[in-house]
Amino acid sequence: GALLARRIRPVANSTPLTPLRDSASRQNASQHSDRGREKGMRVLLVEDSEFIRTQFLRLFEGLAFVEVVGYADSEEDAVQAIPALKPDVVLVDLNLQVGSGMHVLSRARRGGYTGKLWVLSSRDPDFYRSLCEKHGADGFYDKAHDQLQLLDDLRVLAGEKPVF
Repeated sequence: GALLARRIRPVANSTPLTPLRDSASRQNASQHSDRGREKGMRVLLVEDSEFIRTQFLRLFEGLAFVEVVGYADSEEDAVQAIPALKPDVVLVDLNLQVGSGMHVLSRARRGGYTGKLWVLSSRDPDFYRSLCEKHGADGFYDKAHDQLQLLDDLRVLAGEKPVF
């Protein structure tokens, strides 16, 4: 079947994502998504809350070591965006209105994604951290309290020295 990128949204100043209908389109999109690697870690944000998504986009704004290449607000859109946008890091909210962030983790790994899958959540880390790791997550960050740690981990992953 045709792979359609219905609601996967690129972030301003990133390569627009067009529907992928055939192998020529897929190859073209793949070439486009490789642009800008020198800008830092390519990040896909999976978050259905526009308010929280905007907060994280502002957090990353102007940072040389982070390039947000797009966002998805549902499980299916996230699973399609990962191979299309080729992010280095996927930041996944567990609570999605359509689908499950936990399923995004396991489906991404089953699909062969080898990059970093980091969970952004306000759920109890003592319980959810190990559960997320079993589903393929590499990290777990509290949305409200771990933003500086997230920035430092992205900075280190990009080859820079930590600040905090």
